[in-house]
Amino acid sequence: MQALMRLSATSRTVREWSLSALYAVLILPRHVRDFRRWFAHMQATQPPFPFMGSVRALFMAVDDITRLTASSAGWEAEMLRLLHYCGPTLTHLSLWQTESRALLRDASQAVGSRFATQTLPAWAVGEGDMFYDGPDVPGDSETEGDADLPQWLRSELEKAPLHDVARAHPAHFSLHARTAPSQRRRLRPRACTPTHLSLVISYPFYENERPELFAGLVLWTCVKELDVYITQETRRTLHLLALLAHRPVRRLRISTAHATLAVEVCGPDASTGDCGSGQERTCCALLRKLLGTVDTERALLHSFSGRGMPDASILRAACLRTLADLPPAGSAAGAHAQGHAQEASATLSGEIAALQTQLRLRLNIVQGGQAVWGKLKHRLWDFRERAQFGRDGAWPQLLGD
Repeated sequence: MQALMRLSATSRTVREWSLSALYAVLILPRHVRDFRRWFAHMQATQPPFPFMGSVRALFMAVDDITRLTASSAGWEAEMLRLLHYCGPTLTHLSLWQTESRALLRDASQAVGSRFATQTLPAWAVGEGDMFYDGPDVPGDSETEGDADLPQWLRSELEKAPLHDVARAHPAHFSLHARTAPSQRRRLRPRACTPTHLSLVISYPFYENERPELFAGLVLWTCVKELDVYITQETRRTLHLLALLAHRPVRRLRISTAHATLAVEVCGPDASTGDCGSGQERTCCALLRKLLGTVDTERALLHSFSGRGMPDASILRAACLRTLADLPPAGSAAGAHAQGHAQEASATLSGEIAALQTQLRLRLNIVQGGQAVWGKLKHRLWDFRERAQFGRDGAWPQLLGD
């Protein structure tokens, strides 16, 4: 790391390579004290927050004692600022319980919120320079500590631009002032819109719990792979996720401590919302269709609460038949219940394969032992596999490959 930091000072090109190697995949400290110390260090560098424009994947799982009291420890504002700085380049984002709740309750995420007319979000107060509307980092036309400059240097500044004077008299100016304006350009911070998102949903997130605001959160704009672990109020969370039918989600994973529902939409038009045959093609639209049937919704809720069927393939086939607008198949379930397990299993397997081919999707339900997807160790492993190594992580296991 020290070698990369030194290399970053040699030239602009090498600096970009070094910062990319350092910050492309960013795994933040686990403890609040360490995170705040790291954030303060990044803020104190010149220019501040050197990771801006380099972070592609971010994992944050703060071991925060305030999770027990649902109150703020004050670090949430720094986390939201960090996500805003990483927004232009962030594609993979994985947050744990407290961080997910802080992001979902952020008023600046909601389009149409009564707080949306504010010039800056509440957590950005005091960070005006970092939310400057121009393309360059602010402060290019002003010197730092102007009151301490000698009169002869002020006369020079009146005759020539800051950059030229700083290059001629480097001892009186910081490295930031001596850098050419074209080299100081950085992407303007904005709200993060990751394509791969992993959250742990827990309540409350206040006004953003309103269905119209939840569906319009900026966070969902570009999400293609959505992984959600539910800790409470399963039915309410499922119906909120179903509101994201207009988002281009092609992979959806919903887990509780007892079961996981994994859906993947296949085909080149998976993100357009239309497959050419009149069927809804986004995963959240498929979830909305499943929840629209009372029996299927009840069966899913029972499975998520640990009271599901002994054989998850029965529920899996029922979900596929619901998506294909076919009537319930009571005969297969009845044969299975009466002890013809081998015959029923073969029938269900063939039916599931045929329906998945017809619908051009993959759907699987895994029961038992799913609490691991809410644990830090497994979430970090899944994040590294997908963001750092370019693999599929837990998806092959959960989709039944």
